[in-house]
Amino acid sequence: MAQSLPVLPEIQATRAQTPARPEPERPSGPGAALDRPALPFNKNELYAIAGVLLLASLATAITLFYLTAFAKVGAKGALQQKLQSRLGELRQDNGVLEGVSIKDGRGERLDEEAQRLGLVVFSPERTDHLTVPASLVQSGPPVAVPAGGGLAATPAAWPVRAGL
Repeated sequence: MAQSLPVLPEIQATRAQTPARPEPERPSGPGAALDRPALPFNKNELYAIAGVLLLASLATAITLFYLTAFAKVGAKGALQQKLQSRLGELRQDNGVLEGVSIKDGRGERLDEEAQRLGLVVFSPERTDHLTVPASLVQSGPPVAVPAGGGLAATPAAWPVRAGL
């Protein structure tokens, strides 16, 4: 075992004269258990710490708000780009289908409709042009509209005006 050092008589005398440190008084009563020991900070330091924590939490909240907003904008932009791409594909497919439809319909259906209407294929060799000078055309009173309420079926009943 360790040997204890001898204590000088002066030190023993000083110890005997110095009273022991008194224990702090503990309050007794119903609220005594709620007492806490004092913090190692003073009031101004606590206010400074609280202010820094408040600013840090405010900065965090603003950052989260902007990150959320930018994420939503990015997601909507990606969706819009995807939809634009799909729209381009659909337009291209539509053009192909229109071409096929026109090719298929041009032959039989259009020929049948043209025959039903009495139309013929245009060719410059079969077309006659007649140019009449304005001085040869007689101007007269306007011709009344036929009883059917539209243009007359024959060109002879159409009104002729000078200068046309």
